[in-house]
Amino acid sequence: HNVLNNKKSVRINKFTMGIELEVCYLIKKTFFNLNEKVTKNNIRKFITHIAPCIEVVGYRQKKKGIKSLGDLCSDFGANVKFVVGPKKKYKNQNVKNLKTNNITDDILVLTVLGGSLGAERINRVIEDNIEFIKSKNVFLIWQCGSLYFENYKHFNSDFIKIIDFIDDIDSVYQISDIIIARSGALTLSELAVVGKPSILIPSPNVAENHQFLNAKTIEEKDACICIEEKDLELIFKNKLDLLIKDENLRKELSTNISRMGLPNASSDIVEIIKKHFKDEL
Repeated sequence: HNVLNNKKSVRINKFTMGIELEVCYLIKKTFFNLNEKVTKNNIRKFITHIAPCIEVVGYRQKKKGIKSLGDLCSDFGANVKFVVGPKKKYKNQNVKNLKTNNITDDILVLTVLGGSLGAERINRVIEDNIEFIKSKNVFLIWQCGSLYFENYKHFNSDFIKIIDFIDDIDSVYQISDIIIARSGALTLSELAVVGKPSILIPSPNVAENHQFLNAKTIEEKDACICIEEKDLELIFKNKLDLLIKDENLRKELSTNISRMGLPNASSDIVEIIKKHFKDEL
């Protein structure tokens, strides 16, 4: 018998080579749509939870009948893992200089994105509501932009991280539970691929008010919360509070925006171009 930490035992037989304690990673279904080489960098955005597990290493079954766990594993013809503990959200990682060790399983990660230079109005509404945000069980990642970093860096604390620019945006998306951002085309395409619930604050200073039209179209599909700048003082706090409290709403927004994602858009466009030239020839 091999005894586990939980005092239970696992029977092995002569066909079992050994038992190892390992970590099991639970991944999103969208991983199987990945149309590129899997690397340690791009795999992280698909990991949702981790859990302790045991791996039983065995040979293919050599005799009739299954009488023990070792028999079962050898019958599979491969190494088999069994989860032996509770799963936890995969959040505790370092994103370059952004340490997230204080993020426990019960803490939501709220990420504010303002672009490389920053969004003055978004920064102001976060500052106005900073005490409210502190009162919630959240970890705040506030990307305030290079123009405003000196103004807001004093808010840095164990549960608030002020940064001017995010290089590793994939990892930040992965650990985030709620995103507050503008509603440009690139931001929206990224949110759709990562499937994150969001509060979108359209910039009014763009051609033909296209950011507002973008956000309203997505909101009509129950895939985000849209707040115009002129309404921030009136409803921002209540909308954020609702999203923090309501897990079902977060799941609904996440599911609906994921349906709009086109993770293979680049390769699809290339194939269309290649087909066009082939037809021309």
